[in-house]
Amino acid sequence: MSNDVAISGLKETQQMLVELPLDLTRGSMGPALIAGSVVLQENLLVNAPVGHGPHPEFAPLQETIVTDVEVENLSGIASTGFGDSGPVAEWNEYGHRIVTHSGRDTGLSTAPNPFMRKTTDESADAAIDAFCDRLLSDVKEKYGQ
Repeated sequence: MSNDVAISGLKETQQMLVELPLDLTRGSMGPALIAGSVVLQENLLVNAPVGHGPHPEFAPLQETIVTDVEVENLSGIASTGFGDSGPVAEWNEYGHRIVTHSGRDTGLSTAPNPFMRKTTDESADAAIDAFCDRLLSDVKEKYGQ
């Protein structure tokens, strides 16, 4: 199971990109994906559980948010996750049973806290808007209007 949250664009946005010159998309896709990711990151900072619970070996989730951007030709992907703290995020998202270091079940568990799904739901439209706004800004800057 992936610990990343990814948002993909709309058909209209994809069509717009196909119609733009390749040099524009090469220079603009990465910054546009980052602009959309910033929306997601800002909401994760608010929604992620504070602290690291009983796991001091992991940094607090707010300090581990990372985004990886990959651009190839006319498309790209921005994946946002929690780096090495991905397991902690997943434990918080879905809940988990508590076991000892030897694997013995303690009979205790934590309740799910679906903060990643909540963040995705809250951020999707604004992230797409930020992505499109950045692309439009680049078009205007490069081609005038």
